[in-house]
Amino acid sequence: MGNDGKIEMFECPMFNCERFFVSLSLLKRHMLYHAGICPYMCVKCGTSFKLEYALNSHLRFQHDEQMDDKFKRIRGFVSCNICSAMVPCREKKAHIATHLPY
Repeated sequence: MGNDGKIEMFECPMFNCERFFVSLSLLKRHMLYHAGICPYMCVKCGTSFKLEYALNSHLRFQHDEQMDDKFKRIRGFVSCNICSAMVPCREKKAHIATHLPY
C-alpha cells in the first residue's frame, strides 16, 4: 500500500494489453503469456505449460497420474515460438538464431 492507503498496481507494459496486477510477481507470471515461455512439459505427450499447477491438472485429467520426480526434471525448458521445440532455457537464444535468415 502507498502512503495514501491505495494499493499499488502493476501495469503490463505490452502494447494494448491493459492488464493490471496487485503484485510484481503476478505481473512477471503474466509476462510468460506474452513471451510464449512454457517451462513445464508433460513427458507423456509433449504438451507444455506456463504454470506448474496447469501441468499437474493436465496429468490428473488427461493421463490419470500425479506429478512425480520425472516430470519435475523437465523444468528449465522453454517452448520455441517458431517451431514449438522444447529447448533448455540457457540455449533459447542460440536455438532462435537457427531460424534467422542470415
